[in-house]
Amino acid sequence: MQLNKLNKLNKLNNLNNKDILKKLFIILFIFSIFVVTSMIPANSWALRLETKWNNDFKKEIQFSCASGEEHYCINYCNDPFICTQIEDYCRNCAGTNIYIRNIFAEMGRTYWNTKKEVLVDELIQLLRSGNFVTFNSQSVFNFVDRYDSMPIRMKFQRECDFNTEYPTIILEAEPISRRLGKIRYIVCEGGDLGLQIYEMADKPRVLVGGEGSSL
Repeated sequence: MQLNKLNKLNKLNNLNNKDILKKLFIILFIFSIFVVTSMIPANSWALRLETKWNNDFKKEIQFSCASGEEHYCINYCNDPFICTQIEDYCRNCAGTNIYIRNIFAEMGRTYWNTKKEVLVDELIQLLRSGNFVTFNSQSVFNFVDRYDSMPIRMKFQRECDFNTEYPTIILEAEPISRRLGKIRYIVCEGGDLGLQIYEMADKPRVLVGGEGSSL
């Protein structure tokens, strides 16, 4: 009788040990998932701004929003996930224009990132107005160097804190004449929302003690 009882107790102990091991395995598995996901930056791709030329040879702005950030796209175009806008032509954007040439030649010196952050809603307000022009190193208006040359690309990239392949520069455009106005923003990748937007300066930068300041 006692032997039978001991056998039953041993079986129960074995079953209990198996249950404990299963529970521990499940807890460890859940914990490992939590650790891995916590290492991924939150909302690393929540917002994205891209420029491209469509099949009709018109420049498009594409602004996309991930789940949880739909309010930005709704504010922009009433669509929760993606907004596509045709960028209107620029009257004085010829490559021979001195202002255009200077943007590509003087990026990082005359035109530089002030590090003053801009709210996404401010960017959307300018985009919705239509009174803007965008440039990056792939611009067809770059006559300073060959198309998307590495020196030009690196000038743009140095103005972003994160590794942004193609930072976007945004300038004002006059509503009726569509002539270029003041340089306003640089849009970089990174940060909590996937985008970092900064004000751009248009005064020569002097390096003092390793930090930039305007004259």
